[in-house]
Amino acid sequence: MVEVSIISALLRQLLRTHNRVSLPGLGAFVVDLTPASLIKGGRAMLPPSKCIAFSAAETWNDGLLEQALAKDQEYTPEGAQKQIAAFSQKLIEQLTAGRRIEFPELGIMRMTADREWRFTPFEPVDVDADSFGLLELEMTPISAEPPAPFNPVLPPPVQPFTPPKPPMPVVNPPTENRRCNTVCWVFIILLLLIVGGYMFRRPVIDYFEKSYYTPEELAYLHGQTTDTKTPVTPPPPAPVAAPEAAVEPEPELVQQKPVSHPVSNEGKTRRYEAFHILLTQFNNDEEAKEYAQRIKDQIGYSAVVIHTGDNIYKVSVLRYPSQQEAEEILAGLKSTDKSEFQNAWVEKY
Repeated sequence: MVEVSIISALLRQLLRTHNRVSLPGLGAFVVDLTPASLIKGGRAMLPPSKCIAFSAAETWNDGLLEQALAKDQEYTPEGAQKQIAAFSQKLIEQLTAGRRIEFPELGIMRMTADREWRFTPFEPVDVDADSFGLLELEMTPISAEPPAPFNPVLPPPVQPFTPPKPPMPVVNPPTENRRCNTVCWVFIILLLLIVGGYMFRRPVIDYFEKSYYTPEELAYLHGQTTDTKTPVTPPPPAPVAAPEAAVEPEPELVQQKPVSHPVSNEGKTRRYEAFHILLTQFNNDEEAKEYAQRIKDQIGYSAVVIHTGDNIYKVSVLRYPSQQEAEEILAGLKSTDKSEFQNAWVEKY
């Protein structure tokens, strides 16, 4: 197979006289002409030059590279085409593998993250036949201003004596007045806020207590007693067994009443917050936490563990302010294919 150094030398030779040279299977090398330009504020001039780029969209083959290879290496036209095809296939395999292919004295080709061919030419690339060997030209601008006339230094004229004026009275700048007014207004606003907060402190305290505490906690905080009972839903009637088959009665499920804990003024924790959808319960805190983490990893619900007393730890996934809303959501979850919600129930905690 032909070497990359031979292909690079042929490309440099062809790009001197052609604006496009095809590399079959990949694209084509194209030459952009750059005219002479001024730089450095007009103090230097660059000669006309050429810039080499690679276009993967130029897929049609002009045959220039095969003709140059057949002439340089004495191949037949068919042999030159086979050599170029083998070179292109090998080049594609190396670029796809992440290698950078260097074309000597021409540039480097690689594959980008978007799986596109990227060619970076060396600076400078010796394919510019229009510059005629010219280099960057430094120019010095010619000043059109005439030389300044000679002015002899004369002594300053003698000024007549003028008596000093009396000092002007000192006047405070207007910034002092604005600063004083700002301080006064800030003081007045703070005073109004303090007076308003003192006058309306009781409604504000009542509002936040009703939002944060339950009625049972408010009654305990204010020294009152409440006689509220949680209604117990009776269990559904047991199915009637067939006469010929004796069915052993199932043990009656006893609903555990929530244990009421007093709330201190130091740690205002809200115990009865909402109606929770519970999945299961454990007698060990570690097992309950592991199950809650498994629920979060498998179905994406943020499960929490509720300690209800007597070494009972229940796993909650959702909570709602009313029992009706919690029951409706639970009914919808049970209709899905998630087995975790088939035995779930609703309790208030």
